Amino acid sequence: TAQEQVQYNQRARWPVVNLQGIAQHTLGSMLPGMVENQAGVSLNLSVPLYQGGHTSASVQQAQAQTVASVDHVANVRDEVTLNTQTAFLNLKDSVAELHAAKATLASAKISLEGTRKGYEVGTRSIIDLLQTATDYIRAEQDYNVAFYNQVVARVQLKAASGQIGMGDLESINALLRRNEAS
Repeated sequence: TAQEQVQYNQRARWPVVNLQGIAQHTLGSMLPGMVENQAGVSLNLSVPLYQGGHTSASVQQAQAQTVASVDHVANVRDEVTLNTQTAFLNLKDSVAELHAAKATLASAKISLEGTRKGYEVGTRSIIDLLQTATDYIRAEQDYNVAFYNQVVARVQLKAASGQIGMGDLESINALLRRNEAS
C-alpha cells in the first residue's frame, strides 16, 4: 500500500486530460415550433509545471512511509521469532524442571515412609519424622509449581506461534482438574 502511494504521488506530475461532452435539445422554448439541437465537446489538457515542491515532497513522504512500513514489518517478524524461541526454551526448561520435581517428590515420599517406619520401630525421633514430612510437603509444592510452569510454558508457546485455540484451553482445564484430583 505504501509503495502504491508513492506511485500515486509520482503520477501527480503527469499531464491531466479532461474530455467533456454536452448535448442539448430544446423544443419551442422561445418560439413555438422551433427546434434547437446543440452538441459540444471540450478537451482540456493541464500540465503541472511547478507546484511549490508539493509533488516532490509528497513523493518523498510516501517513500519514507514505505521504508517505515518495511521496518515495522521486520520488527514485528523479529519480535514474533524472539517470543516463539523464548517460549520454546521456557517449555524445554519446564520439562526438565518437572522431571526433576517428580523424581524429588518420589524420593521424598520414600524417605517419609522410611522415617515413619523408623519412628514406629523407635529408631527415629518425632523431630526426624516432622522434618521428613516438611521435606515431602516442600517437594510436593515444588512439583505443583513445576507442573504449573510447564502448563504456562505450553500455552505461551502456542500463543507465540499463533496456534492457540479454545480447544487448547479446554484441554488445559481438564488437565488441571485431573492433576488436582490426584
